[in-house]
Amino acid sequence: MDNGQLSGVVFLDIRKAFDSIDHTILLQKMNDQFGIKNVELDWFKSYLTNREQACIVNGAMSSPKAIVCGVPQGSILGPLLFLLYINDLPECLEKTSPHLYADDTQISTSAKTIEELTENLNNDLKKVEPKCQQFCPAIYAPVCGSDGKTYDNMCLLEVADCESDGNITKIHDGPCITNKVCPAFCSLIYDPVCGSNGKTYPNPCSLRFADCEFENDKEITLKHNGSCKSREAGCQQFCPAIYAPVCGSDGKTYDNMCLLEVADCESEENITKVHDGPCKPKCQQFCPAIYAPVCGSDGKTYDNMCLLEVADCHSEENITKVHDGPCITNKVCPAFCSHIYDPVCGSNGKTYPNLCSLRFADCEFENDKEITLKHNGSCKSEEPGCQQFCSAIYAPVCGSDGKTYDNMCLLKVADCESEENITKVHDGPCITSKVCPAFCPNDYDPMCGSNGKTYSNLCSLRFADCEFENDKEITLKHNGSCKSKESDCQQFCPTIYAPVCGSDGKTYDNMCLLEVADCESEENVTKVHDGPCKPSCQKACPLIYAPVCGSDGKTYDNICALEVADCQSEENITKVHDGPCKAKCPIACPKIYAPVCGSDGKTYNNTCLLEVAACESEENITKVHDGPCSE
Repeated sequence: MDNGQLSGVVFLDIRKAFDSIDHTILLQKMNDQFGIKNVELDWFKSYLTNREQACIVNGAMSSPKAIVCGVPQGSILGPLLFLLYINDLPECLEKTSPHLYADDTQISTSAKTIEELTENLNNDLKKVEPKCQQFCPAIYAPVCGSDGKTYDNMCLLEVADCESDGNITKIHDGPCITNKVCPAFCSLIYDPVCGSNGKTYPNPCSLRFADCEFENDKEITLKHNGSCKSREAGCQQFCPAIYAPVCGSDGKTYDNMCLLEVADCESEENITKVHDGPCKPKCQQFCPAIYAPVCGSDGKTYDNMCLLEVADCHSEENITKVHDGPCITNKVCPAFCSHIYDPVCGSNGKTYPNLCSLRFADCEFENDKEITLKHNGSCKSEEPGCQQFCSAIYAPVCGSDGKTYDNMCLLKVADCESEENITKVHDGPCITSKVCPAFCPNDYDPMCGSNGKTYSNLCSLRFADCEFENDKEITLKHNGSCKSKESDCQQFCPTIYAPVCGSDGKTYDNMCLLEVADCESEENVTKVHDGPCKPSCQKACPLIYAPVCGSDGKTYDNICALEVADCQSEENITKVHDGPCKAKCPIACPKIYAPVCGSDGKTYNNTCLLEVAACESEENITKVHDGPCSE
């Protein structure tokens, strides 16, 4: 104005500005143009996505729909994200300057004449005019367009009007009278209707879709609401993609009730719904080694509730728990017993470390007379016979005879078998006597003895000191393996099976045995990996083409080639089936309407659905062009 020119400003109030933001485009711009990547970009993605909305009409709620565009209203980030979304607007303008205020944007310019001013504003306005709408709700409310076509809703008509060179307007609500209504998509609401062809469709829209999809000599019309009653007319072909699982009487889980009804229709047996939700998984394979016996309704005693449930799962009859504790009518033979020391006295006068051990002894030995529980606690001295079983727990105690016992149970056995009275002096080994353990645990905690030998643990060192007649006592030199190889190599290793593969290609039962081999060998033997060494793999296979599909998803020329790959691989590769592996088809596609025409002459709602059809079909289906196929 100071230069004597005319100034013009156009204020842009963008319709539904915050709702129109495409999440994919916004995130791509944040990554490419603003350098927002990795965790920060994932944060924004989490903020924008995984949101749903639903409609409530007269108290009835629709199924939720995923929100694929827009930012949360009223949020602090909303205006900022919108500005990032339209930040490249100035690049479109030639004669005007923008002022970005979120959805209240303005462009301004100056010119010498009103004609030049108007032309500059109009030209730049055409450049910032928004593109056609990409997303429309999946609502079926048909309208008839001035081009003679029926659109599923007003939004789709406006999209067609935007993309068309002509001016398409609404003639009237409802489908056009002169043509067949062919919906581009249908909602996922399950409201079954019966067609004139005897087939059941999930809703009226699906019926109309079927009428358009197949070249029928006879039109498919609505016969009545609800599923078709007769099975002879054929089974339902369409079910909504809703996940509301139900368990069928055939033991299979169906994604929804509609799919169960289809299976029931196509099957010779009568399939009914057992309960809502998926069917129970297969039987459990592993149970804890806990002895807490329960009596089952089949008259058998199970070591714990888990084992009863496994038996119930495998059995055709229903096995339930009758009561805690063993069944009274049968003999309990436990498969294992814990090492807990809770002594009980048997009817044979012997003391057992716990109740489970008593029952084990009753089953293990062929006794003329059954061994039953006489009372809790050790048997009294007046009862004949001494205890034969003690737990393998190392909790040493010092006896009044000057000897160290591995646990209190063994001291009581010695007391029972001795003519003198042996009592506990104190916990821990006797100070004045040599500790000679009766057994040692299998723990690997190496100790170096004063004789230069390595022992698997401290108990093994004491055992060696007692076992052999040594002129010199063996004492603890230091924790860990002996460092010098000049002395004799370790002689004792625990009987634990934890295989390791050595650098010499041999498999050792545990790390201790590998170290012994390393000590005795002139070469340096080290651990290559945990687990046994793999056998040498076959190098050559016959040139026979008999393809098999492996569990790794790869196709092998023959079973020999698969076995070679299994041998060379760290994972376990097995044969899934004969013949080449089938390509995995996508199981889900976005609910975006961006139609494409396939080489089979059919219109697909988007490219993903075309690719699914191509994957599932034996013929090669490719995209001919964007947009629906011409009629």
